[in-house]
Amino acid sequence: MLKLGHRGAPGYPRRFENTMISFQRALWLGADGFELDVRRCKTELVVFHDATIERMTNGLSKIALADFEHAELNNRISKMRGVFQKFRIPSLFEVLLTFGSRCLINIEIKECGLTEDILWLVRKIGLQRTVIVSCFDKTLEHADEINSPSWNDLKDFSPFVQTGLIANGDIVKRMGNDYIARAKELGASAIHPHYSAISGKLMRNAKVAGLTVNAWTVNNRFAIWKMRMLNVHGIISDFPERL
Repeated sequence: MLKLGHRGAPGYPRRFENTMISFQRALWLGADGFELDVRRCKTELVVFHDATIERMTNGLSKIALADFEHAELNNRISKMRGVFQKFRIPSLFEVLLTFGSRCLINIEIKECGLTEDILWLVRKIGLQRTVIVSCFDKTLEHADEINSPSWNDLKDFSPFVQTGLIANGDIVKRMGNDYIARAKELGASAIHPHYSAISGKLMRNAKVAGLTVNAWTVNNRFAIWKMRMLNVHGIISDFPERL
């Protein structure tokens, strides 16, 4: 079973998620790799979950990533009070170059329009075999951001790297086997359903379709045991040491 740290190994409450420290910690704790989130700041792809830095600075700043260059963002964060001074947003290039040859990296795209640049980086560093690209579908998930990606954005990736369709539990249950059919239609190699929607039936149908099933975000020990009993292919967790 594949063990993936969710945004590294941030634990709870989440601290320094999507940072070089968090990714390294996931590997120290026995993970086979980790999941990360990608957005574009003013000109560069950076590893960050939200559109603003408000949550990660405990409300100290609401600036948007898209309005600043990478160095400017980190410079502003370094001037904040307390523990947040130690927080640094890495570029996708830095993460891929540092960890890409050592482990599997699941890149979740948080915006549309990133395909060409992500593919260029993956191919430049030669990580086609160690990267999987995934995303939610904004048309199904009622995303707050207009610029959120859809599963269609994964079509350009599938000939070159593994891809996975992420969905919350309600979407998986509502779509039924159409979820698997959609993944096959888009040339995906995996589905990434929320663990609450994973059943024996889904696992059997995915196996017939030749798709791997990676569950997210599984933190509870009982839920981890249940995923193991269902023979999921991978588990994404804030606590990779529990897997």
